[in-house]
Amino acid sequence: MNPQSLAPTDRQLDIPPVLRYGRDRILDAAAAQWPGSTIRIRGYVPSATSCVLRIAVGNTPFVAKLSLLGVSVSSVLRGTHGAWPEVLAAQEQYESGAGHLMERQALQYGLLASAGLGDSQPVVRDGVLFTRELPGRPLGAVVAQYPARTSRLLRGALRELNILTARPEALVLARAAGTPDATISAVFERKFGQSQRSDELLEQAVIRLRELAAGLDSPDVAVFGDLKPEHVLVGRDRYAFIDPALSVGSPVLDVAKLVSRLVLYLAVVPSSNPCRAMAGIDEAVAEWARHTAPGPHGGGRLWQLVLAWAMDTANILHTVRTAPAMMPLPGHLHGLLGVDHRVVLMLDRIARALEQNGDGGRAWATALSHTDQVLAR
Repeated sequence: MNPQSLAPTDRQLDIPPVLRYGRDRILDAAAAQWPGSTIRIRGYVPSATSCVLRIAVGNTPFVAKLSLLGVSVSSVLRGTHGAWPEVLAAQEQYESGAGHLMERQALQYGLLASAGLGDSQPVVRDGVLFTRELPGRPLGAVVAQYPARTSRLLRGALRELNILTARPEALVLARAAGTPDATISAVFERKFGQSQRSDELLEQAVIRLRELAAGLDSPDVAVFGDLKPEHVLVGRDRYAFIDPALSVGSPVLDVAKLVSRLVLYLAVVPSSNPCRAMAGIDEAVAEWARHTAPGPHGGGRLWQLVLAWAMDTANILHTVRTAPAMMPLPGHLHGLLGVDHRVVLMLDRIARALEQNGDGGRAWATALSHTDQVLAR
């Protein structure tokens, strides 16, 4: 199987001009925001979704992000949105409208700041979002290095997030300036809503998941929306969260994405004891289930969590497989191509378990047992 077989190549854009455009837009916006200041590039942040740079304004470090059309950079590079001149024309029109993605994300950062969990002074200038670089290490890196701390780390992060999303203003903001296109369900429908040219095992797993997706509840609560391990920073005293994608949906979506991405991260990044980390994930999710859906409702909530976990894993596998060959991606995502056959096998078994068993506790235990094949070195 060729991992790039899913990617259309006839309309694929040249990558360097797109990356240069993102870099130049960011530097021009920074110069306009801080005239007279010394601005330098500290590094390029590989991303499938946006053009992202680490910069310094004087001695202050910032992360600068530009969204192309409010969609993923990967889809733009594949030619999904037209030739490059067409994209540039559409980008100008996109940014001229109110409430584009970077403006909405700045508002969401304001909510994080009000809880002491994010940048207190996000700035949007000429379509570019600037946030101060926050201290702390990404959750995935800490879990990989200290697997025995996994349960405590996840429980702490979820506790902070639950306090945040339970605020009345969080729901108001999620409705008014949310990012509904970034939810697991929305991304899954976008990627797999139509028949995909894929390997048979993945296609069968996706068909099962698509049929089961109607079982996901859609309660009217605020969710963070993009709870990847790299979006949770672990500091000395507390957590910080970056890159929010606030939306309205089920609370299982945040936990499912965190579990999904942690499993895949541990599959490709060296860890002293990935099985111990998985045990910590199990403990943290068990506590989350007891608190969010006590009693007989806990099983149903766990079943939905496993379903959303599998859907998110299918989503990111599609992203990696369809990314243009020379597109910069985070290292751990590039690493997925080396284990993607094992990930597909895990997805198939989880999808079959969900189809055959409506008991959430059993579905969760079965899903955990199938992670062994992904974590095997």
